[in-house]
Amino acid sequence: MIFPFLGLALLLVGGALAFVLWPLQGPCARGLSEVSMGGRRADAWEGDAESLLTRAALLVRREALYTALRDAEFDHAMGKLATEDYQALHRQLTLEAAQVLRQLDHLTPNPEAVYDQEIEQAVLRLREGKDTTTFPLPSALREAVEAEIARLIKHSTVSDKTGAQTCPHCGQICQLEDRFCIYCGAKLEQESPRSTS
Repeated sequence: MIFPFLGLALLLVGGALAFVLWPLQGPCARGLSEVSMGGRRADAWEGDAESLLTRAALLVRREALYTALRDAEFDHAMGKLATEDYQALHRQLTLEAAQVLRQLDHLTPNPEAVYDQEIEQAVLRLREGKDTTTFPLPSALREAVEAEIARLIKHSTVSDKTGAQTCPHCGQICQLEDRFCIYCGAKLEQESPRSTS
């Protein structure tokens, strides 16, 4: 009589564990999340496992050196460390931290330069019409966008003729009787009514 309940309990525990651990098995947890850039695939974590471990070790060492520098400064300020000892320790830790930072700089390329280059290449492909990563819009969506653009253009030209005014601050079109812009709140200049005398 106890065996069906035990089986059900094991099944529930196994399901709960699977539910909790499932996100840890995803591609981001393994460092393999892929990003599509410029028609090619690039791993989010480029490089082999050894360079990742080296980078992680250098980052840990950098944080340890920063902590040691702060502790030495605090001990010196509290009078626990003599000035000569503090200066020697500070010099040693600073040199070691600089060496670790240089190793980190040489280990990883400048990501901003890489991204800038990829963006420039994508813009060049778009200008030449050779971009294969963009997907054409469905015709119904394209027509709806074109109709909305045409409606907005028509509305802006009609509003100029119907006595609307343009906000000098944000450029939005407001009604003639408005005293403040409904978009940005700027005070609108009121046109004085023209008298026909």
